[in-house]
Amino acid sequence: MSGRFRFRSDFVALLALATASSALADVRVTNRVYLRQDGATDAVLAACSSDDPASTAGGNRQQNEPSVAIRPGETAFVVASANDACTVPSFGDSWQGVYVSSNGGATWTDSLLPGYPGDTSATRPPSR
Repeated sequence: MSGRFRFRSDFVALLALATASSALADVRVTNRVYLRQDGATDAVLAACSSDDPASTAGGNRQQNEPSVAIRPGETAFVVASANDACTVPSFGDSWQGVYVSSNGGATWTDSLLPGYPGDTSATRPPSR
């Protein structure tokens, strides 16, 4: 009986490990299609959305100091952020990038924290 229990617990442990390892796989958070909080775009976000690696207009630049938050009780809602250097050609500095997923990280919506220089939304806070 104890041998059977050990087999069963080992099987459960292996199953848990297999599930965890697939959840820990590398996932690209940004999809390089930036939109404002109102769903529109502007010149800065269009530059950030550029996929041309030779372009000096924006996109495909580094992001650093990442952080992530998962809503307790609603684990499919994930928010990540980082200093996003896609804005450097537009106004000479990075800005806070915000990346939101409502399906557990399968897809992401990319944006910049509102108020960046060049933000043309009606509800933008003033830039500092």
